[in-house]
Amino acid sequence: PDGQFIAGACGNGDIKVYQASSGRLVYHMPFTHPTASPTCCLRFRPNTATSKTKNVLLAVNSNGEVKHWHMTSMKCLHTLSEEPNQVYALDYRPDGLKFATSGQDFKVRLYDEATKSLQSTLTGGYGRTKSGHSNRVFSLKFSLEDENLLLSAGWDNTIQIWDIRTDVPVRSIFGPHITGDSVDLYGNFIVSGSWRPERQLQVPARTSYPCTQSRRALRPLACHRTKTRSSLGHRLMQQHSRPIPLLSLSILIPLSFLSTLSIPSLIPCFSAARSLSLSLS
Repeated sequence: PDGQFIAGACGNGDIKVYQASSGRLVYHMPFTHPTASPTCCLRFRPNTATSKTKNVLLAVNSNGEVKHWHMTSMKCLHTLSEEPNQVYALDYRPDGLKFATSGQDFKVRLYDEATKSLQSTLTGGYGRTKSGHSNRVFSLKFSLEDENLLLSAGWDNTIQIWDIRTDVPVRSIFGPHITGDSVDLYGNFIVSGSWRPERQLQVPARTSYPCTQSRRALRPLACHRTKTRSSLGHRLMQQHSRPIPLLSLSILIPLSFLSTLSIPSLIPCFSAARSLSLSLS
Protein backbone atom coordinates (compact mmCIF):
# COMPACT_ATOMS: atom_id res chain seq x y z
CA PRO A 1 0.00 0.00 0.00
CA ASP A 2 2.97 2.36 0.45
CA GLY A 3 4.61 1.62 -2.90
CA GLN A 4 7.75 0.12 -1.35
CA PHE A 5 7.37 -3.49 -2.49
CA ILE A 6 6.24 -5.54 -5.46
CA ALA A 7 5.01 -9.10 -4.92
CA GLY A 8 5.14 -11.76 -7.60
CA ALA A 9 3.10 -14.96 -7.81
CA CYS A 10 4.90 -17.92 -9.36
CA GLY A 11 3.85 -20.92 -11.39
CA ASN A 12 5.20 -23.26 -8.70
CA GLY A 13 3.00 -21.59 -6.05
CA ASP A 14 5.74 -19.53 -4.38
CA ILE A 15 5.34 -15.84 -3.57
CA LYS A 16 8.36 -13.55 -3.77
CA VAL A 17 8.48 -9.94 -2.64
CA TYR A 18 10.99 -7.50 -4.10
CA GLN A 19 12.03 -4.04 -3.02
CA ALA A 20 10.56 -1.71 -5.62
CA SER A 21 13.45 0.76 -5.64
CA SER A 22 16.29 -1.76 -6.05
CA GLY A 23 14.73 -4.99 -7.29
CA ARG A 24 16.28 -6.88 -4.36
CA LEU A 25 14.48 -10.00 -3.12
CA VAL A 26 13.43 -9.35 0.49
CA TYR A 27 10.77 -11.94 1.34
CA HIS A 28 10.00 -15.44 0.07
CA MET A 29 6.85 -17.39 0.98
CA PRO A 30 7.16 -20.96 -0.37
CA PHE A 31 4.18 -23.03 -1.42
CA THR A 32 3.83 -25.96 1.00
CA HIS A 33 0.91 -27.91 -0.45
CA PRO A 34 1.81 -31.54 -1.36
CA THR A 35 0.82 -30.90 -4.97
CA ALA A 36 2.40 -27.85 -6.55
CA SER A 37 -0.05 -25.50 -8.27
CA PRO A 38 0.21 -21.89 -9.45
CA THR A 39 -0.54 -18.92 -7.26
CA CYS A 40 -2.73 -16.96 -9.65
CA CYS A 41 -3.32 -13.54 -8.09
CA LEU A 42 -2.06 -11.31 -5.26
CA ARG A 43 -3.26 -8.22 -3.42
CA PHE A 44 -1.79 -6.21 -0.57
CA ARG A 45 -4.44 -5.47 2.06
CA PRO A 46 -5.09 -1.71 2.25
CA ASN A 47 -3.70 -0.10 5.39
CA THR A 48 -6.65 1.47 7.19
CA ALA A 49 -7.45 2.60 10.71
CA THR A 50 -9.22 -0.71 11.35
CA SER A 51 -6.19 -2.80 10.31
CA LYS A 52 -4.40 -4.00 13.43
CA THR A 53 -1.89 -6.09 11.46
CA LYS A 54 0.06 -4.37 8.71
CA ASN A 55 1.83 -5.84 5.67
CA VAL A 56 -0.81 -8.48 4.95
CA LEU A 57 -0.78 -10.09 1.52
CA LEU A 58 -3.74 -12.02 0.12
CA ALA A 59 -3.11 -14.78 -2.42
CA VAL A 60 -5.30 -17.22 -4.35
CA ASN A 61 -4.21 -20.54 -5.82
CA SER A 62 -5.48 -22.82 -8.56
CA ASN A 63 -5.97 -25.55 -5.94
CA GLY A 64 -8.84 -23.49 -4.46
CA GLU A 65 -6.98 -21.97 -1.51
CA VAL A 66 -7.24 -18.34 -0.39
CA LYS A 67 -4.36 -17.45 1.93
CA HIS A 68 -3.59 -14.45 4.14
CA TRP A 69 0.17 -14.00 4.52
CA HIS A 70 2.06 -11.74 6.90
CA MET A 71 4.76 -10.44 4.60
CA THR A 72 7.46 -9.46 7.07
CA SER A 73 7.29 -12.67 9.13
CA MET A 74 6.56 -14.78 6.02
CA LYS A 75 3.90 -16.72 7.95
CA CYS A 76 0.45 -17.80 6.76
CA LEU A 77 -2.19 -16.19 8.99
CA HIS A 78 -5.32 -17.85 7.61
CA THR A 79 -6.42 -20.23 4.86
CA LEU A 80 -9.80 -20.54 3.16
CA SER A 81 -10.67 -23.34 0.76
CA GLU A 82 -13.02 -23.15 -2.21
CA GLU A 83 -12.32 -26.67 -3.47
CA PRO A 84 -13.08 -28.01 -6.01
CA ASN A 85 -13.07 -24.50 -7.49
CA GLN A 86 -9.84 -23.15 -8.99
CA VAL A 87 -9.39 -19.52 -7.89
CA TYR A 88 -7.82 -17.18 -10.45
CA ALA A 89 -8.75 -13.65 -9.37
CA LEU A 90 -9.21 -11.50 -6.27
CA ASP A 91 -9.43 -7.90 -5.15
CA TYR A 92 -9.81 -5.91 -1.94
CA ARG A 93 -12.37 -3.21 -1.49
CA PRO A 94 -10.44 0.06 -0.91
CA ASP A 95 -11.46 0.20 2.76
CA GLY A 96 -10.05 -3.31 3.29
CA LEU A 97 -13.23 -4.57 4.96
CA LYS A 98 -14.22 -6.96 2.17
CA PHE A 99 -12.51 -8.93 -0.58
CA ALA A 100 -13.79 -10.82 -3.60
CA THR A 101 -12.57 -13.98 -5.34
CA SER A 102 -13.51 -15.76 -8.54
CA GLY A 103 -12.30 -18.47 -10.88
CA GLN A 104 -13.24 -21.68 -12.65
CA ASP A 105 -16.87 -21.99 -11.52
CA PHE A 106 -17.93 -18.55 -12.94
CA LYS A 107 -19.05 -17.31 -9.49
CA VAL A 108 -17.87 -14.16 -7.72
CA ARG A 109 -17.62 -14.66 -3.95
CA LEU A 110 -17.62 -11.81 -1.46
CA TYR A 111 -15.92 -12.30 1.93
CA ASP A 112 -15.77 -10.31 5.15
CA GLU A 113 -12.13 -9.53 5.96
CA ALA A 114 -12.54 -9.51 9.75
CA THR A 115 -14.31 -12.87 10.09
CA LYS A 116 -13.02 -14.46 6.85
CA SER A 117 -16.59 -15.66 6.26
CA LEU A 118 -18.45 -15.85 2.95
CA GLN A 119 -21.04 -13.08 2.78
CA SER A 120 -22.56 -13.49 -0.66
CA THR A 121 -22.13 -15.17 -4.04
CA LEU A 122 -22.70 -13.18 -7.22
CA THR A 123 -23.82 -15.45 -10.02
CA GLY A 124 -26.65 -14.00 -12.07
CA GLY A 125 -28.45 -16.80 -13.88
CA TYR A 126 -30.58 -17.76 -16.83
CA GLY A 127 -34.05 -16.25 -16.94
CA ARG A 128 -32.88 -13.06 -15.26
CA THR A 129 -32.24 -9.66 -16.79
CA LYS A 130 -28.47 -10.19 -16.62
CA SER A 131 -27.09 -13.71 -16.64
CA GLY A 132 -23.61 -13.16 -15.17
CA HIS A 133 -20.56 -15.08 -16.35
CA SER A 134 -20.69 -18.22 -18.48
CA ASN A 135 -16.99 -19.11 -18.37
CA ARG A 136 -13.92 -18.78 -16.16
CA VAL A 137 -13.26 -15.43 -14.47
CA PHE A 138 -9.69 -14.08 -14.45
CA SER A 139 -9.95 -10.49 -13.22
CA LEU A 140 -11.73 -8.57 -10.45
CA LYS A 141 -11.61 -4.87 -9.63
CA PHE A 142 -13.37 -2.79 -6.97
CA SER A 143 -14.12 0.85 -7.66
CA LEU A 144 -12.16 3.43 -5.66
CA GLU A 145 -15.13 5.80 -5.70
CA ASP A 146 -18.10 3.49 -5.06
CA GLU A 147 -17.65 0.77 -2.42
CA ASN A 148 -20.50 -1.27 -3.90
CA LEU A 149 -19.19 -1.33 -7.47
CA LEU A 150 -17.21 -4.39 -8.60
CA LEU A 151 -15.99 -5.40 -12.08
CA SER A 152 -15.32 -8.96 -13.21
CA ALA A 153 -14.10 -10.34 -16.53
CA GLY A 154 -12.92 -13.57 -18.10
CA TRP A 155 -13.13 -16.08 -20.92
CA ASP A 156 -16.74 -15.34 -21.87
CA ASN A 157 -15.71 -12.07 -23.57
CA THR A 158 -17.65 -9.91 -21.13
CA ILE A 159 -16.95 -7.42 -18.37
CA GLN A 160 -19.69 -7.71 -15.75
CA ILE A 161 -20.47 -4.67 -13.60
CA TRP A 162 -21.88 -5.66 -10.21
CA ASP A 163 -23.62 -3.85 -7.40
CA ILE A 164 -22.50 -6.14 -4.56
CA ARG A 165 -25.78 -5.51 -2.73
CA THR A 166 -27.50 -7.68 -5.36
CA ASP A 167 -26.60 -11.06 -6.85
CA VAL A 168 -26.98 -10.06 -10.52
CA PRO A 169 -24.86 -7.70 -12.63
CA VAL A 170 -26.28 -4.26 -13.34
CA ARG A 171 -24.54 -4.04 -16.72
CA SER A 172 -22.51 -6.20 -19.09
CA ILE A 173 -19.92 -5.04 -21.64
CA PHE A 174 -19.13 -7.45 -24.47
CA GLY A 175 -15.78 -7.62 -26.23
CA PRO A 176 -12.55 -8.14 -24.24
CA HIS A 177 -11.31 -11.73 -23.95
CA ILE A 178 -9.68 -11.63 -20.50
CA THR A 179 -7.09 -14.28 -19.63
CA GLY A 180 -5.32 -12.58 -16.72
CA ASP A 181 -5.47 -9.79 -14.15
CA SER A 182 -6.09 -7.10 -16.78
CA VAL A 183 -9.07 -4.92 -15.84
CA ASP A 184 -8.90 -1.57 -14.07
CA LEU A 185 -11.26 1.31 -13.38
CA TYR A 186 -10.39 5.00 -13.51
CA GLY A 187 -13.22 7.47 -12.98
CA ASN A 188 -15.90 6.67 -15.54
CA PHE A 189 -13.59 4.60 -17.71
CA ILE A 190 -12.75 0.92 -17.68
CA VAL A 191 -9.33 -0.11 -18.99
CA SER A 192 -8.92 -3.74 -20.06
CA GLY A 193 -6.49 -6.01 -21.82
CA SER A 194 -7.67 -8.57 -24.33
CA TRP A 195 -6.17 -11.80 -25.72
CA ARG A 196 -6.03 -10.98 -29.41
CA PRO A 197 -3.36 -10.37 -32.10
CA GLU A 198 -3.95 -6.60 -32.18
CA ARG A 199 -5.78 -3.81 -30.32
CA GLN A 200 -5.11 -5.57 -27.03
CA LEU A 201 -5.69 -2.52 -24.82
CA GLN A 202 -9.31 -1.34 -24.75
CA VAL A 203 -11.07 1.52 -22.99
CA PRO A 204 -14.85 1.05 -22.88
CA ALA A 205 -16.69 3.83 -21.03
CA ARG A 206 -18.40 2.65 -17.85
CA THR A 207 -21.57 4.48 -18.78
CA SER A 208 -21.89 2.98 -22.28
CA TYR A 209 -21.48 -0.39 -23.91
CA PRO A 210 -19.23 0.15 -26.96
CA CYS A 211 -15.46 0.26 -26.78
CA THR A 212 -14.51 3.93 -27.05
CA GLN A 213 -10.80 3.46 -27.64
CA SER A 214 -8.31 0.68 -28.31
CA ARG A 215 -4.54 0.45 -28.52
CA ARG A 216 -2.20 -1.94 -30.28
CA ALA A 217 0.45 -3.83 -28.34
CA LEU A 218 3.14 -1.43 -27.15
CA ARG A 219 6.93 -1.77 -27.08
CA PRO A 220 9.27 -1.67 -25.28
CA LEU A 221 7.70 -2.98 -22.08
CA ALA A 222 8.30 -0.60 -19.18
CA CYS A 223 6.70 0.87 -16.09
CA HIS A 224 6.27 4.62 -15.82
CA ARG A 225 6.85 6.55 -12.60
CA THR A 226 3.97 8.52 -11.09
CA LYS A 227 3.80 10.98 -8.23
CA THR A 228 2.25 8.40 -5.92
CA ARG A 229 3.95 5.21 -7.10
CA SER A 230 7.66 4.41 -7.08
CA SER A 231 9.49 3.04 -10.12
CA LEU A 232 10.18 -0.68 -10.17
CA GLY A 233 13.73 -0.04 -11.31
CA HIS A 234 15.38 -0.91 -14.59
CA ARG A 235 16.55 -4.28 -13.21
CA LEU A 236 12.91 -5.42 -13.09
CA MET A 237 12.15 -4.43 -16.68
CA GLN A 238 12.39 -6.50 -19.83
CA GLN A 239 12.11 -5.34 -23.41
CA HIS A 240 10.43 -7.44 -26.09
CA SER A 241 11.11 -7.18 -29.82
CA ARG A 242 7.56 -7.88 -30.93
CA PRO A 243 4.00 -7.21 -29.73
CA ILE A 244 2.50 -9.82 -27.40
CA PRO A 245 -1.09 -10.53 -26.29
CA LEU A 246 -1.96 -8.61 -23.15
CA LEU A 247 -2.20 -11.02 -20.21
CA SER A 248 -1.78 -8.85 -17.14
CA LEU A 249 -2.33 -5.15 -16.59
CA SER A 250 -2.33 -2.88 -13.56
CA ILE A 251 -3.25 0.75 -14.19
CA LEU A 252 -1.26 2.96 -11.84
CA ILE A 253 -1.28 6.18 -13.88
CA PRO A 254 -3.87 8.70 -15.15
CA LEU A 255 -5.52 7.95 -18.46
CA SER A 256 -3.75 10.96 -19.93
CA PHE A 257 -0.66 8.71 -20.03
CA LEU A 258 -2.57 5.94 -21.82
CA SER A 259 -0.72 6.42 -25.08
CA THR A 260 2.57 5.58 -23.36
CA LEU A 261 1.26 2.85 -21.07
CA SER A 262 3.05 -0.48 -21.10
CA ILE A 263 3.35 -3.64 -19.05
CA PRO A 264 5.86 -4.43 -16.29
CA SER A 265 7.74 -7.73 -16.58
CA LEU A 266 10.22 -9.15 -14.12
CA ILE A 267 13.63 -10.26 -15.41
CA PRO A 268 14.39 -12.84 -12.67
CA CYS A 269 11.11 -14.66 -13.44
CA PHE A 270 11.16 -15.65 -9.78
CA SER A 271 13.69 -18.51 -9.85
CA ALA A 272 12.74 -20.22 -13.12
CA ALA A 273 9.07 -20.23 -12.12
CA ARG A 274 6.75 -18.35 -14.43
CA SER A 275 5.32 -15.17 -12.94
CA LEU A 276 1.52 -15.21 -13.02
CA SER A 277 0.58 -12.07 -11.10
CA LEU A 278 2.12 -8.89 -9.76
CA SER A 279 0.95 -6.62 -6.96
CA LEU A 280 2.45 -3.26 -6.00
CA SER A 281 2.17 -2.30 -2.32
